[in-house]
Amino acid sequence: DLDAPTLTTTKALEIDGATVGGTVVLAGDGQAVGGALPDVSVTGSPFANGALTVEGSLHLDSGELDERTGQVFVTGDLNVNAGAFRMNSAEGMMQVDANLMLSSSSPASSLTAGVLRLGGNVQASGAIAFAPSLDHTTIFDGSVQQTVLLDGGHLQNVLFANPVGVAFLDANVVIRG
Repeated sequence: DLDAPTLTTTKALEIDGATVGGTVVLAGDGQAVGGALPDVSVTGSPFANGALTVEGSLHLDSGELDERTGQVFVTGDLNVNAGAFRMNSAEGMMQVDANLMLSSSSPASSLTAGVLRLGGNVQASGAIAFAPSLDHTTIFDGSVQQTVLLDGGHLQNVLFANPVGVAFLDANVVIRG
């Protein structure tokens, strides 16, 4: 929507209540964010403060989102273009209802703990794009068949909870857990 507003902030942000349209650009370092936000673009280094719901798509364009011990819900796509996301806490959880897309220019996201729930397809470009380790768990729980292209990446601990199934497009899939 060309008329949708954009809010760029470097300060802590907590929105209580529904949001309507627009985009929030999180440009701060160590910026606490929570509540319900519309589409989000991350260019700084914010962290989830409690529950963060993105009612649209989450774009990690050049920044890094840390879920810490919070919970992050994304109703749209998670696009990791040249940014990264961190999941290093056993209590942390991120749920992406649509697709997860990671580009080869992305630094290796730090996925060492917590749970990543994926309801859509996964497309990674480059071995460093998706490479969870240690105690990180990925759950595929979509309601239609999900397709996964890891392009040299791997999974750590994985749970297939999709009643329709998950189809891997890679010739070889490595699951380390």
